[in-house]
Amino acid sequence: MPADSPDSPRSPRRRRLLGAGAVALLSPALAQGKGTDTDADKRAAADRTVRVIGPWELSSLDPLRGGYLFARMHVAETLVDYDAQARPVAGLASRWQVSGDGLVWRFALRQGARFHDGSPVRAADVVQALRRALHPAGVLGQAPIAAIDVATDVATDAATDAAIDTEPGAVVRIRLHQPFPALPALLSHSSTQILAPASFGADGAVRAIVGSGPYRIVTLEPPQRFSVAAFDGWQGPVPAVRRASYLAVGRAEMRALMAEAGQAELAYGLDPGSVARLRRGDAVRVLQQPIPRTTALKLNARHPLLADPRARQALSLALDRRGIAQAVLRE
Repeated sequence: MPADSPDSPRSPRRRRLLGAGAVALLSPALAQGKGTDTDADKRAAADRTVRVIGPWELSSLDPLRGGYLFARMHVAETLVDYDAQARPVAGLASRWQVSGDGLVWRFALRQGARFHDGSPVRAADVVQALRRALHPAGVLGQAPIAAIDVATDVATDAATDAAIDTEPGAVVRIRLHQPFPALPALLSHSSTQILAPASFGADGAVRAIVGSGPYRIVTLEPPQRFSVAAFDGWQGPVPAVRRASYLAVGRAEMRALMAEAGQAELAYGLDPGSVARLRRGDAVRVLQQPIPRTTALKLNARHPLLADPRARQALSLALDRRGIAQAVLRE
């Protein structure tokens, strides 16, 4: 059975503005820290807006459909986070435990957590967000969840609550139909991020992004751009980057050129051709990090033209896998 999560509410992922992607590009000023030797230079660097560009548009403010960027820019938090080794760590939940039979999970909220509008993060807010995340558009529905509620009496189940030292009403309880050890992984998905009640309109639709992360929204211009600033009410270490902006740029080649020209400090999602070209120069630093993702081509075996296994086999044999790896992926 899963053990307690780390006691510290500070996730290692919080040290980064954005999580690692398949390919990332840093400008020399950000990557190498040029001109930041003196205290004055450090203050100037902190006041500078770090410009981030990537391929992802703000398709929706709703976490179920477009919450990825707000989670990656650390505006909104999820109950559980993860570290660079993909291990679950504390997010809005400072720790958690599962009952001996694997059917009841309890998540103790980080004490003193506040949304960007100054309101406290309550267990009821988390419960509402997670119930909403059970929508088919999200991933939480993959878990066999029977109920999500506030554990008002944390002393009733000694097997579950003995190691959770928190006040009543600050624990979120999730009951399952059957054991599901992967629940923390689903609770780290951006579709489960927790927003303040002020984020929602009278009709229940998301009208604003009021999160609890180290950065707050300053400007929001969907679908292309938004900007953030460090949240003064954040309980953790003061972010080294005080202000940042995000711009969606569709073409990978354009993202590479913008970073090369000094129009962005950080670019994500570069094509293999641009990566190879940039590595030959010294204008930027190219950082590459594998991510746990698989891209697959699937065939509909029920389609009349593909029902015959020989047709599917012929398509498979027609693919030059080595050629694709060398010419397209440059591997």
